[in-house]
Amino acid sequence: MSEQWPLKIAQITDCHLGPEPDYELNGQPVESHLLRVLEAVRDWRPHLLVATGDLTDFGDEAAYLRLNQHLNMVDVPVRVIPGNHDDGDVLARHLTGGRVALTFDWHRPPWTLLFLDSLIPGFPDGRVSQQELDRLAELGPAQLALVFVHHPPQPVGSDWIDAMGMRNGDDLLRVAEGLPGIQAIACGHVHHVYEDTSRHPAVLTTPSTSYQTLPVTPDFEVDTQPPGFRAFELYPDGQWTTHVTRVP
Repeated sequence: MSEQWPLKIAQITDCHLGPEPDYELNGQPVESHLLRVLEAVRDWRPHLLVATGDLTDFGDEAAYLRLNQHLNMVDVPVRVIPGNHDDGDVLARHLTGGRVALTFDWHRPPWTLLFLDSLIPGFPDGRVSQQELDRLAELGPAQLALVFVHHPPQPVGSDWIDAMGMRNGDDLLRVAEGLPGIQAIACGHVHHVYEDTSRHPAVLTTPSTSYQTLPVTPDFEVDTQPPGFRAFELYPDGQWTTHVTRVP
């Protein structure tokens, strides 16, 4: 694909694929939803697709193998990171090959995309290691960048999911705020849209490809909105835009 501007980045998240293709979660056929979203992503023609965790529901090999096939069908480079429902080791073994890769970063000057691992095996909440924070700090203050991570680094206003947030989100935000070139931290985990653009960098979450939750609720509630993805358009002068596309 041409690298003409704007640079187009698509983010999907929280696919929750199960052991079998007909697996349902909260009454939703998660795999058929994913395939519809990927078709819409392909039609948008991004330069890169990023999948930000909870890619399977149980971390089983069969789900990762099917997901690898689905992601390769988009026909653009794909970067994946784990979420709390993933098995990091199984993901690394089976969700790779073709255009799909588990890697730390992606460069298209003047932009860098950095992918952080917030998985704590066996726990629903997350943490970014000191090694990951050091890697973030190495970007330098002038480097234009987007950061992708599964767990949001700050509360999103829903008690049930904020209890499973990032343990050291303040540390991540402190490092990011000291690097003016970082424009946004894009996350998954919450299954709905949250956008805090009052701060720099902005903190954004993305709809799930599986099922949606109601925002700003004390307890877990399923929403009726359709699945979707987040789109970013990046420009060489440092400007950028983002929007969410829902897929009926």
